[in-house]
Amino acid sequence: MTARWQASADAMPTHEPGNSFSAHRTLRPGVVRVEAQLRDFSFPTHSHEHLCIGLMRNGEYTSRYGLRRYRLGNGDVVLVNPGEVHDGRPSGCRGRTYTMLEVDPTAYERLCLDAVGRRWIEFPQAVSRNAPVRTALSAWLRALSGSDPDVEHETSTLLLGTLAEGDDRADPSPR
Repeated sequence: MTARWQASADAMPTHEPGNSFSAHRTLRPGVVRVEAQLRDFSFPTHSHEHLCIGLMRNGEYTSRYGLRRYRLGNGDVVLVNPGEVHDGRPSGCRGRTYTMLEVDPTAYERLCLDAVGRRWIEFPQAVSRNAPVRTALSAWLRALSGSDPDVEHETSTLLLGTLAEGDDRADPSPR
């Protein structure tokens, strides 16, 4: 059975020794930023109604998306479509640190329409190792924590435009 998971800026899993999550509201309604520092925490197989766009900051872990298992490390971008079944397990002994954006589907539709004139951009791969995608996501993460809606708009448009271009369709082989 697949669990359903939904974070919000008001409720997150509790802190466990060596494992912490914190959720933060962002400049963009419908987008929650989750910061995670995990030593040995495993997510069971689950899915959720929102989509996730994340950046691995440090460490590594393995995750199954659909029928494929990936090993993720520093700088990898995680792209999870709504309803996509996945899990997450520690890999090695270093733990992992990442930032994950949890985006409400209605907010995502607005972002896509604004950025590329389409209602939705489906993520064809669960993991991106594409430098322009990583750079655009990093810029949007900074802007979401700021106070300038014009910069946030510009950086979200850059990320979604980069994803929509198909530059990221190269197969990210499992490490």
